[in-house]
Amino acid sequence: MFGTQRNGNGRVRAYLWHRAPLEWKLPNDPKEAKRILKELYFDWAPWMLKFIDIADEQAMYTRPLFFLPVGHRWEHKPGVTLIGDAAHLMSPFSGSGANLAMLDGLELGLVLADVVSKGLEGEAREAAIAEWEEKMLTRGEEVAVKTVKSLEACLHPGAPRTMIERFKEMVSQGKEGSRQVQQE
Repeated sequence: MFGTQRNGNGRVRAYLWHRAPLEWKLPNDPKEAKRILKELYFDWAPWMLKFIDIADEQAMYTRPLFFLPVGHRWEHKPGVTLIGDAAHLMSPFSGSGANLAMLDGLELGLVLADVVSKGLEGEAREAAIAEWEEKMLTRGEEVAVKTVKSLEACLHPGAPRTMIERFKEMVSQGKEGSRQVQQE
C-alpha cells in the first residue's frame, strides 16, 4: 500500500506498507534503501515512485505494524485493568484506535466514580470493573473485525479494487445503520 499525508510547511509524508517478515529492514544506506523500495513497488505508477526518488534520506524508517488477534481476551485481575492499545491494539486501518482508547478512559472513569460514590469496595468494586471490561472487549472486537477487513483490503494483491469494494461496503453499512436509527 502506498499512502501520503500532507504535513505543515508544504511537506508530504509518504508511507509504503507491505507484508514482510518481522526481521525485514531497509538498508542503512539511503540510496540502497531507495533501490530496494523501487524494486518492491516496481509496477506502480511512475508519479508514485517519484516519492521514493525525492524522499528525505534522513527520514526513511522501517516501522513494523502490530495488532492483537481479533477476539483477544483475558480474565479480570483484581487491581489491574487495561485500556486503549494495551487492551485492543489494532492497525490504523479503521481510524478508530485513538477514539476507542479515549472512550475506554472515559467509561472506566465513570465506572470508578460510580464505585466510589456508592462506597463499593473489594469484590463489588472488582465485579463492576470486570463487567465494564467485558463490554469494552466486546466493543473492541467489533472494531477489530472492521480494522482487519480494511487492512486485508488495503494490502491485498487486488488493491486498489479491493479497497474500493471495502469502502462501498462501509458506506452501505453506514446507510443501513442510519436507517435502523431512524426507524427506532
